[in-house]
Amino acid sequence: FCIDILMGIEWLDFEQAWKNRRTDQYGTEKIHILNIHDLILSKEKADRDHDRLDAISLRKVLKQKKI
Repeated sequence: FCIDILMGIEWLDFEQAWKNRRTDQYGTEKIHILNIHDLILSKEKADRDHDRLDAISLRKVLKQKKI
């Protein structure tokens, strides 16, 4: 797996993303993760081929889980 550390996304408001975040555990550490809706937005706005494919896959997850 891969961990991306984001220092900022110009089209995503930090305060709103922080409110929407998901908190999880990685080993003994608590980590904060973008929620799937904000992640899809960031992938779509990045406008790169691999990010567009990621956004399509994430939308399928949303549809399956009805998040």
